[in-house]
Amino acid sequence: MPADTPAADVAWAAPRRLPHPIKAFEQPLRLHGKGPPPPRSYIYCRRIGPADVFRQFAERAQREPDWRYFEIDASHNPHITCPDVLMALLTQIMTGK
Repeated sequence: MPADTPAADVAWAAPRRLPHPIKAFEQPLRLHGKGPPPPRSYIYCRRIGPADVFRQFAERAQREPDWRYFEIDASHNPHITCPDVLMALLTQIMTGK
C-alpha cells in the first residue's frame, strides 16, 4: 500500500487484496452499445512510490492524439485515499464537464 494510505484504510483493504486474475488479461472485452465509445483517458497519479513505473505510460498517453490526459494528486490507490476527488474526475471525464 502507498505510504499516504491511512492506517484504517490499510486495515480495511489489506485482507481484500488478492493477486490479479490472469483471465483479466486473457479474456477479450466486447462492448455493445449505440454510439461511439467515450474518448480514451489516462489518469496519472502524481504521488509516486520508490519507482515511478507508470510515468512511461503517462508520457505515451500524452503523445497519443486519441487519448485525453489527466493528473490527480494521489498515490496509486486514489479509490482508497481520495475517492471523492477520483469520482469527481471520472464524472468530468464521462460528462465532459
